[in-house]
Amino acid sequence: MDSQKIIPVGNCGLYPGDSVVRVEDTVVVTEKWLRVLTNYPRQLKK
Repeated sequence: MDSQKIIPVGNCGLYPGDSVVRVEDTVVVTEKWLRVLTNYPRQLKK
């Protein structure tokens, strides 16, 4: 993979009852590091 790319990672589905939630992270990849750009809670609330 080339460096300095922004890619989506994940795309798993959560099925809490009658709903569907898609979970995905956006990540920046360089030659020396990666950084997850998404920052949100993963807990489901009723």
